[in-house]
Amino acid sequence: LLTDKSQKTGQEQELLIDLINRWAEVFYHRGAYSSLIDLLRANEDLAVFLDDKKKLGMLYTWLGISLRYRDKLKDAYQYLCKALKIGEEIENEKVIGYAATWLSFTCTDLGLLEDAIAFEERAQKISDLYESDRTLFIICMRAMGWAYSLIGDCKKITNVGRILLDYGKSQADTRAISWGHVFLGVGHNSAGDFPSSIECLQKAIQVSVDPLVLNMAKVTLGMSYISDGQL
Repeated sequence: LLTDKSQKTGQEQELLIDLINRWAEVFYHRGAYSSLIDLLRANEDLAVFLDDKKKLGMLYTWLGISLRYRDKLKDAYQYLCKALKIGEEIENEKVIGYAATWLSFTCTDLGLLEDAIAFEERAQKISDLYESDRTLFIICMRAMGWAYSLIGDCKKITNVGRILLDYGKSQADTRAISWGHVFLGVGHNSAGDFPSSIECLQKAIQVSVDPLVLNMAKVTLGMSYISDGQL
């Protein structure tokens, strides 16, 4: 409704950017990254015009991670660094936390594993302060698990899985539970325990409600079947 309105008040413009930043999480979990990139870029100039650093910083975090999932890693890194800089300028820990978390993922993809761990640790400290923000906690743990999966630290990957699984059960959060099973599966796979990996990943598929985690579980399950000789 707001997009179709040609003449928007200042309040309506601010509301539109707020809604887009909140709506971005839906696109993210559905894996609709190209559509999210289009939505964010179509409204980037408005976010800049409003001169609300927090809104702009969050928009840049979502744009950065969306670009990362479309394999535009250099662009993703630049937008996330912009978001982090904005967060630091206005001392907004939410913007800093999300930017640092997504930078951890992007740095892992770029092979900058020490930077990835450093960003993840910074984001984790902020996540500990915002216990009600389940999304930030879950993606922080996922960033840690993703980095350690490329490093090959089986114990730490498995530990991430246990933390997510325990958190999901205590909070009745299906998303955390499904990601917990995924990282347990990845950890067992890395350790060469393919039957346990297959069992965990099958559980992830059974409980998953998001296309993102469901397809990650399926891909990893396929790898575990291959490694176990179950072609």
